[in-house]
Amino acid sequence: MPARLWSHSRHRGLTGIARPPRLTARHGVGWLAAPGWLTLLGLVAAVVAGYLWAQRRARRYLLRFANLELLERIAPHRPRWHRHIPAVLLATGLTLLTLGLAGPTANTQVPRNRAVVMLVTTCHCR
Repeated sequence: MPARLWSHSRHRGLTGIARPPRLTARHGVGWLAAPGWLTLLGLVAAVVAGYLWAQRRARRYLLRFANLELLERIAPHRPRWHRHIPAVLLATGLTLLTLGLAGPTANTQVPRNRAVVMLVTTCHCR
């Protein structure tokens, strides 16, 4: 089977300029190299559940505070959503690390330009 080069007439446009042939394979993620790593997503879910449990527990403990007037003087403002940013970044990082360890792969076809290079040298030595 002869190798197809980009300069083949079938791959020339109207202007006669060579263009690469179209790839026929799908370019989506087909398989994972090591899908066993995805079990660590359960650990990430456990970390998120532990964080949510700790937040609820802290709120319950706060309601048990003996003197609510003293609490208003000590901490007049409720904590804002900014305090959750490190936890969200941790969960996102662990999820991306787990997906990276699973090793997503993509199958694509790349055109090859095959050519034979012949180097001939002569030595007229006396």
